[in-house]
Amino acid sequence: MMAYTLRYQSELRNQNGYFRDTKDAEINKDSLELAEALIAKRSAKFDLSKFEDGYEVAVKKLVEARINHLAVPKDESPKATSGKVVHLMDVLGKSLGTDRAAAKVPKKPVASERTPARKGIGLVKAPAKGAGKRKSA
Repeated sequence: MMAYTLRYQSELRNQNGYFRDTKDAEINKDSLELAEALIAKRSAKFDLSKFEDGYEVAVKKLVEARINHLAVPKDESPKATSGKVVHLMDVLGKSLGTDRAAAKVPKKPVASERTPARKGIGLVKAPAKGAGKRKSA
């Protein structure tokens, strides 16, 4: 069930307080014409029959099943996909004429690979004064 709260005009805040810091922007004539053309192209009469509330339909099925002592309807499991995973950057690279694998830059070597390994025991720094002591309460 859904509930909507309608408010009287006297209960609403004045909108001017929220937009007082907003500056008026200059609109480019070409941009305005483009926006109007796009709106005109995409505008159509609203047809409510094209839309279906899936939640409402599911609740109605559930209620009808409970009233008639039938099994509760289960959600449909998602359909399996093809399983082929395509890396977007590879596809974009091919569309530009470059191969991503060939264009890979080798990673910098880690510090341990740059310097030869030391043999023997390394030096360990002594802890700072008071680092190991606990203060009693």
